[in-house]
Amino acid sequence: MKYTKRKWNEQYYHGWKNRYPFTEVVSFIMRNYGEEKDRNNIRILDLGCGAAHHLLFLAKEGFDYYGVDGSSKAIEIAKERLEKEKYNSKRLSVATLDNLPYENDFFDAIIDRGSLVCNRKKDIIIIIKEVKRIMKKSGLLYSMMLHEDSTIRKQAATSLGESDYANFEGRLKGANILHFTNLYDTKELYNELEIQNIEIQRTESIYGKLQSKDITVWSNILCKKS
Repeated sequence: MKYTKRKWNEQYYHGWKNRYPFTEVVSFIMRNYGEEKDRNNIRILDLGCGAAHHLLFLAKEGFDYYGVDGSSKAIEIAKERLEKEKYNSKRLSVATLDNLPYENDFFDAIIDRGSLVCNRKKDIIIIIKEVKRIMKKSGLLYSMMLHEDSTIRKQAATSLGESDYANFEGRLKGANILHFTNLYDTKELYNELEIQNIEIQRTESIYGKLQSKDITVWSNILCKKS
């Protein structure tokens, strides 16, 4: 099974303009590692790190942070932002997610905030095996995947099968390929790891100028390497 290569520098949806960490990621890190006395010994990877919005948070909190992204443009911006804040930018890498440049059993935690979702199902299965390889025993993966209850699926012009969709219009224009999950699909995708918890996060605007018929539902998945 061959990983589908992507031109990430052309991926508008990739999040280069994000400047602040997502609340869900902050909560995951602080809930699981916030009480650590020596945070520099906690090695954390941001998978699909974009322009360093999570890396800056990890750096400021004193963790041993790493970032990888398929976009050289995103990594260039990420390095500039880290260096501007006087943080080390040497732990950032350009790589495809099926061939991560790290040793076996390397990370205590891995963050996936909307990177795996930008791949076809067959490729996500490959990537998760690679993620497992670089996780320490008892290491944690926090992953956010779009749920099939999201009405934004209808903005896709093309169904590729297996809940993979492409050629989006509307606010997802430029997203290229997205995969949408359900409970059965999630168990299948993450079966290399021990699923600790799955939370459903639903966003719907019901009043005001931003009111929309769109409903966005995320599966927030916590996994452990046993």
